[in-house]
Amino acid sequence: MARTQRSNSDRFARAELIEDLAKQGYSSRQMPAKVGVTEETVRQIARDFEVAIPADRSMRNTRRFDSNRIISTIVDGLDGTRMSIDVIDYEAVDREQMPRWIDGLRQAESSLRRLRTQLEAILTDSERRCPVCDTAVTGRADQVYCGATCRQRAHRNLT
Repeated sequence: MARTQRSNSDRFARAELIEDLAKQGYSSRQMPAKVGVTEETVRQIARDFEVAIPADRSMRNTRRFDSNRIISTIVDGLDGTRMSIDVIDYEAVDREQMPRWIDGLRQAESSLRRLRTQLEAILTDSERRCPVCDTAVTGRADQVYCGATCRQRAHRNLT
């Protein structure tokens, strides 16, 4: 009997947490990491306790991306890029195009660095998690957020 009471109280606590996260704008896809259950369990608890998750309505017709396919495509594309770089004749390069190319390369370099550090953090089971989006935090030892976007979101929520 005590086990049933404890599991009911755990379920009730989870329902309250799900309701709070739903009010903050989380979808049932984002909640499992915070609640500690599967996506389907989040939905089941929400149904059982009649908790509305507004973010699910807005995401109903969205498609899930295959992250493994995306990363494989990026890496495969970079293999071709590496080979292409070896055949560039730098004497024949159009100098007027250089500022645009340099800017594009800087942006790509920054994105690729973020991707690589996230993958490295996952591979090494990084203990530090971003308090806003719950992704692995990489970089400086005193860094709290995964990036500028989450840092700004947290700051806006405090004010």
